[in-house]
Amino acid sequence: VLGDKAAVEAQSEELQRRIAQAESDLAAAGAKLADNERDLQQTSAMRSQLEAECASLQRLAADELREAEAQRLREVTALLGQCEARAHELESQRAELSQLRER
Repeated sequence: VLGDKAAVEAQSEELQRRIAQAESDLAAAGAKLADNERDLQQTSAMRSQLEAECASLQRLAADELREAEAQRLREVTALLGQCEARAHELESQRAELSQLRER
């Protein structure tokens, strides 16, 4: 009977040790989970911030591209105007030369 009682106590102590270890492991896992959730929230916040910055940069790039295109259009329009003026000037000179030849 004493041997059975000692065996039961030994089993009880072993089970209590295992329970304590399981509780400790569970607490450690809970802490790790909390750390992972915090890291995930920080990563999510950082991603949102980077996405917002990216969208802002895309808008700025699009604005700059539109301005560059508008500037280039103004330059080309000015050059076309100069070409037309020069063409008109050359046409006038040709007409004058043609009249001089007829004389």
